[in-house]
Amino acid sequence: GGVNWLATGFKTDFQRGIEESTIPARIEKYTDNRKEIIKPKTWCYFAWEALEDFLLRVLIVAGIASIIIEIIMNPEKRHIAWIEGFAILLAVFIITVVTATNNLKKEKEFLKLNQEAEAGKVITIIRAGQNMENVSIEEVLVGDIVLVKSGMENPADAILIEGFSVQIDESSVTGESKPMTKATLGESTAKKAQIFAKTPGKKLAAHDVPSPVILAGTKVLNGTGRMLIINVGKHSAIGKIKDIVDSGEDELTPLQMKLEKIARDISYFGLTAAVLLFIVLIIRWIVQESLNNHPLFDGEGYPVLDSEGYQVQTTGWKSKKAIRQVDYVLQAFIMGVTVLVVAIPEGLP
Repeated sequence: GGVNWLATGFKTDFQRGIEESTIPARIEKYTDNRKEIIKPKTWCYFAWEALEDFLLRVLIVAGIASIIIEIIMNPEKRHIAWIEGFAILLAVFIITVVTATNNLKKEKEFLKLNQEAEAGKVITIIRAGQNMENVSIEEVLVGDIVLVKSGMENPADAILIEGFSVQIDESSVTGESKPMTKATLGESTAKKAQIFAKTPGKKLAAHDVPSPVILAGTKVLNGTGRMLIINVGKHSAIGKIKDIVDSGEDELTPLQMKLEKIARDISYFGLTAAVLLFIVLIIRWIVQESLNNHPLFDGEGYPVLDSEGYQVQTTGWKSKKAIRQVDYVLQAFIMGVTVLVVAIPEGLP
């Protein structure tokens, strides 16, 4: 009867706690409360992540194409023909290095702050009749007796076995902003029986009877007492929530959704401007070169023909090699990409 069945089931003692000799078996059966170690991301990871930007990839292709075309068109100036394309690639390289370095720095700072925050989460455990103070919450095991103190973060799911004016903030787990009053299992059972004795068959509301259950990740606002750990690690409430969050898709916050919409609208405007600029430059080039077409005549006034029998042009786009036509198209394309890059503010998703 009472709560003694809990002590029997978890093979613990409410006064002495668990024995050191049972720790390996408990870890094997119930696991421990240690968090999964997250392997820090490397600089190469962040560099590749930066290069996943579509615009940077477009600029890489444009830079390589510019180098190849300029070298082919200007064989006599190969020592300087590559500079424009190389400048594009250098800009991409600098952007990638700066972005990866900044992200790596922020990652290290985040991990450091997280480690400092975790190091500050300590509790008092009763084991083998001894009070073990300033123990990391990662050391707690199923069956441990933990002292409840005001301001502490609860390390795992537990049952309150002794308490005085215990109030818990469960907002981090359940979203309930109102402090929850906790009672021992015996007190909760007695309270429920008392209500039914006065009003038989009454349908109880959610908080008519104080609960003895204390969830992992919640915080003690007031009171003192002792609690019995019943679930740790991935089996606790906070562990199951984490598994659900990790297995699902990331949901955007309202602010992120608004920023996403703004970035999308700006991107559409920039893309439209870039395409229009590219089309205008191509049309201008075609019209201008077409108007400048003039046939070449020999000394006797006869038109000069090429090896295929076509009339040779002295000026205009017909007089130029195909590679030069491609170069102009490439330059117009690079100008359009430049407009698109400038149109999207840094920092928007």
